[in-house]
Amino acid sequence: MLAELFVLRVLLAGEFGHTVVPGAVLGGLFAMTGIPLVALGLYALITGPAVTAGPEAVRAWLRTPLAYLPVGLLLLVAAGLATS
Repeated sequence: MLAELFVLRVLLAGEFGHTVVPGAVLGGLFAMTGIPLVALGLYALITGPAVTAGPEAVRAWLRTPLAYLPVGLLLLVAAGLATS
């Protein structure tokens, strides 16, 4: 929750600052979307079927809670690229 507040500050400063900074707006939006997805995906990775899947590990990565992890990481990478 604390990370979301920091990202919200970046988003609001980029959008409502003296000049609009498109990179900060896009980076803030991507990061605000990616942080909860990464948190959900990490929780599913630690407690979910990927731990006990064995040979079915590939199928476990395609199920909903665990599939959020690569999507969230991709959004965080896009946020970093947008702000640079």
